[in-house]
Amino acid sequence: IIFTSGGSEYFALPLDSVSRLEPVQASNIHFTGKETYIEHGAEAVILYQMDEFLPASRCDISEEVFVLFPKQIRGSAGIIASTIVDTVETDEPLSRDMACPDPVLGKLFLDNRMIQVLDPANFFPRIEKRAADKRK
Repeated sequence: IIFTSGGSEYFALPLDSVSRLEPVQASNIHFTGKETYIEHGAEAVILYQMDEFLPASRCDISEEVFVLFPKQIRGSAGIIASTIVDTVETDEPLSRDMACPDPVLGKLFLDNRMIQVLDPANFFPRIEKRAADKRK
């Protein structure tokens, strides 16, 4: 699944690593200090933006955004996306360079877009750790 964060940065996660994808209206987003939440199934779900983990623009959450719910994360956490671009299957090779941060498997070039493909095994534990640190 390909999504954007804020500006023109494109990210991708394997579709099988996402349990749910939901549109969320700005009026349903809640703030506590610097933390962002939504209510989902009578539960508070903490939300993270890509710029908290990688060089990326922040999403404008004054309008509708999308929340990706990772499968492998224990507890309630989601990733905010500005837009959902597409789901694709491709055999295009990933390009990994010195500038690729750890959570990025590599870069993929499709339809004149550079897409940073995230490594769920590396990225999701970072989200879990951040959530656990906030509970302390």
